[in-house]
Amino acid sequence: MKTVLEKFYDRGWLNVQRGMNPAGVASIYPWMSADDRLRAGRRLYRDFYLSGIEATKIPDLIKPRVDGGNNKNLTESQTEHLDSFHKALRVIPAEFYGVVSAIVLDDKDIRLTNREDNRAIRLYNHTIKIKLCMGLDRLAGYYKGKE
Repeated sequence: MKTVLEKFYDRGWLNVQRGMNPAGVASIYPWMSADDRLRAGRRLYRDFYLSGIEATKIPDLIKPRVDGGNNKNLTESQTEHLDSFHKALRVIPAEFYGVVSAIVLDDKDIRLTNREDNRAIRLYNHTIKIKLCMGLDRLAGYYKGKE
């Protein structure tokens, strides 16, 4: 079964052409390919899953964490994935975090749907697409330096 991120990839939602900036905002990273974005999202989820966070139900992942917390029962591998996951989260700007988190980590399709051709719904969905791509661009840029 495909994740929401993979479905968006199949629909072309992660395919924003290089050099094109549809949001009118400068990015510190060059526009990544759809494949780069998909890889970055998968890697973020992998670190999230392998760290064991999903099982512990930590309430707020964006909150700063303090060393010496409740991670004493984690294996060395889980600790490494948790550290990698938190470092990756720090590169996602707050304005993109909610969209990336909902789609990549929670596997939720947060688009609005309506049978009518509604301009407001199209604009909302386009905004979701841009925020997702820009957040994944930051992750892809971060992960490229880690390979």
